[in-house]
Amino acid sequence: MSEKILVVATTWDYIEILRQKAPDRLVFITNAHQRRMAPELALGPDVELLCDTSDHAAVLQAVQSHGMRYGQHYDGLVAFDCGSLELAAFLAESLGLAFASRRTVALCRDKTAQNHVLQERGVCVPKCIKTDEPATAAEFGDEHGWPVVLKPVDGTGGEGVFLCQTPDHIRDVFIYSYSDPARGSLAVEQFVEGPELSCDFLVDGGRVRIIRITKKLALPGERFAGKRIYVLGAGWQLGIDPDVLQNDLTLAAEALGIGFGLCMCDFIWRGGRPWILEITPRPGGDCLPWLIKAAGGPDMFDLSLEVALGGRSFAEYEPPWPPMVGYRLLANREGVIEKLDVQRLGRDPRVHSVYLLVNPGHHVVMPPEDYDSVVLGHVIFGSDNSDMIESECRELDDLIDLEISPWNF
Repeated sequence: MSEKILVVATTWDYIEILRQKAPDRLVFITNAHQRRMAPELALGPDVELLCDTSDHAAVLQAVQSHGMRYGQHYDGLVAFDCGSLELAAFLAESLGLAFASRRTVALCRDKTAQNHVLQERGVCVPKCIKTDEPATAAEFGDEHGWPVVLKPVDGTGGEGVFLCQTPDHIRDVFIYSYSDPARGSLAVEQFVEGPELSCDFLVDGGRVRIIRITKKLALPGERFAGKRIYVLGAGWQLGIDPDVLQNDLTLAAEALGIGFGLCMCDFIWRGGRPWILEITPRPGGDCLPWLIKAAGGPDMFDLSLEVALGGRSFAEYEPPWPPMVGYRLLANREGVIEKLDVQRLGRDPRVHSVYLLVNPGHHVVMPPEDYDSVVLGHVIFGSDNSDMIESECRELDDLIDLEISPWNF
């Protein structure tokens, strides 16, 4: 039988990258809706299972039948997206594969539950509650200080995140959130002021090794929560103590039951320690894999596949980390993209690479209704002046020839 790694419910762009890296080694479990976004992506029936990924038992049965039909044995499993973690943990447990446990994933997907577990272990975290009552959220603000952060309990990135200054703002957010019955209760979180950062790290038997650290910046005047600028560097370059961070990540991994794997952490640096916002058992996404590789770090796709097979990449090294920035390119209004030309952007001497996710004809719907369709791609560039990064991003935006026409009804 041929040995295969299961790639659980990832996006079409990751499928394209991964199948080129290991063309005879992977089997993709793909959500049927996601697959319709890239009909030109040709995968054979032995390489891809199209499933309703919300039905975990049915997916398991399909995986087992697929293995028997094509003579495949699964010796590894990998997931790159928060929304696929529950399915990945279920399949790993059912098939005897290495991955985060279902308990760990449940804690990582519930922001309030993770927060309370980490707090009990002595890790710095913002105060946090879960509620479906605006009045309770406002009382939290009165007790712990304004502003407060409202976010979906199981949200990812900046999706559905609001910084609320007043009780009236809280009520507006609840009205919006409960217009979608699937949202459920909201997490109400203490706002911790300080630079926001993220890191990828490996865990193996209680040992933690940090792979990369990035500072996250937002452009002034952005309408919605979430950062679109990632500044990569060594800990001292970014103003933090990596030894302190490593110690707290070790405590956090133990508290969450993470014994082995590749993880991502978002945190605020305040008072000489990380205040952890989120830990999840997957590598960082967005433009990060491209940024890390451009700066001399590991290929995160290769590393993810290695870890899926139980590989322990704990060789000590410190990449040079030249001053590199990843900048997510976003549409500035909704409609249909008529033209998207990045040739001038690619010729700028600062630019290392440009990666586009969409083409002309793509439909843009603005947040908060849709956080994905607005993303055009990203640019990786070098910057020698940390004080000028935001203005450099604006300059690079001006080099994009983008035309969006209004909807035609």
